[in-house]
Amino acid sequence: LLALWLGAAGCREMNKHALSASLLHFLMVCSVMPTCVATLDLLSFPIVDGHVHLMDPAQGFKYSWAPESGGGNTCKQDCAVCTGNSTNCNVYRHWTVQDYLMAQVNNATKLVFMEVATMNEGVEEAQWVQHLADTTQPLIRGIVARCPLEMGSAVEPCLQAIADIPLVRGVRCNFGTDSNGTSLNASFVEGVQLLAKYNLTFDCVVQTATLPLVGALATAAPNVTLIIDHLGEPKIDATGSELSEWSARLHAVATHANVFLKLSGGPQQYGNADWTVEAVRPFIQEALSAFGPDRCFYAGNWFWVNNYSNLGRWSAGLWAILRSLDVSDTNLAKIYSETASRVL
Repeated sequence: LLALWLGAAGCREMNKHALSASLLHFLMVCSVMPTCVATLDLLSFPIVDGHVHLMDPAQGFKYSWAPESGGGNTCKQDCAVCTGNSTNCNVYRHWTVQDYLMAQVNNATKLVFMEVATMNEGVEEAQWVQHLADTTQPLIRGIVARCPLEMGSAVEPCLQAIADIPLVRGVRCNFGTDSNGTSLNASFVEGVQLLAKYNLTFDCVVQTATLPLVGALATAAPNVTLIIDHLGEPKIDATGSELSEWSARLHAVATHANVFLKLSGGPQQYGNADWTVEAVRPFIQEALSAFGPDRCFYAGNWFWVNNYSNLGRWSAGLWAILRSLDVSDTNLAKIYSETASRVL
């Protein structure tokens, strides 16, 4: 295995931190995945990771999902003491780019930071990440920040502030539906439309049931690039119980040229560490059929993936799926680098 890895890694110059980390994690992944040989060329393939979370509790940001934010959940820094929502508490700690490099099984050349659902501190969070990129973390080459688009035109001061941050490429916030989730909130649509003024994208967090609303938003905001996170969050299981409904809705949304899709979230949508390549493969196949490599791209969803699996296993598993689907090297380059670089 060492000889094979060195041969693959020697094909391209790799980040020096990634080089040692990827050997360790390649061996770890191979110990549990029979598809490890298929991941050898992944180690030498330049990759843009379009969805990377970072956080530092010492910054003092309040997170809507964090155990310390209420609901009877408490968590001290680095989860030394946790009660309540133990799953979220497992990831409530300081996560750095160095942690990412130790977790990867790829040659990441660019990272796009994804907001971590701060509570009314999206501008400050983006400024913190910009500072990291300027000082110690040059791999960070893009930021998707948080602004409350549901405020409609009143969100503009937030948009102006993040637009002044050099690496900000887009916005993510709660997807604005009405109280029963069947239609778009008018103020939210107004907020999304304003993104065109600042040349910012919008990341859509939706599920199978709300996927059609992305199409409605694409029509209402034709000059804004919409990016669906985590395949549109279908339920993934061994029987593919939601595959047909999700696929039909995804193909319908894909008819809108301003909508893109992240190939991410497989373990999350399976729900636990028992996820398999076989269960995820048909969802990736349908995603590629709907959007093609020019409008979908790789994303690791680190560190959140650690709630359900780990970055190394997801990265290697997706690569094995794409190789099993005979995706060409030209199209792999689009999925893993070119499409994300063009959009973000």
